[in-house]
Amino acid sequence: MTKPLFLFQYIVSLIYILESFVYFAFIMIFFGFATTTINYILLLRSYKKIKETAEKRFNLKVLRNGRMVEIVNFDLVPGDIYVPCDEIPCDSIVLKG
Repeated sequence: MTKPLFLFQYIVSLIYILESFVYFAFIMIFFGFATTTINYILLLRSYKKIKETAEKRFNLKVLRNGRMVEIVNFDLVPGDIYVPCDEIPCDSIVLKG
């Protein structure tokens, strides 16, 4: 609601109200608030989905000290070699495929 376009829109709406174009000004204000509200809701959904993905727990088979060990994904460190499972929400490199 404080982005330059919205501020400009509200200033223009005020000018329209002063010039007796009240209905047009209210329509502009309504759609400005509606757009801001929709953007805010979509932003909250995105943050929630990112948080859920980051908190997801699952087990992985990792090569440590020359043998395969099963660990939780939160114990995964850079340089670990693991056996891919169905869904791994991280960046990785395929060594052999």
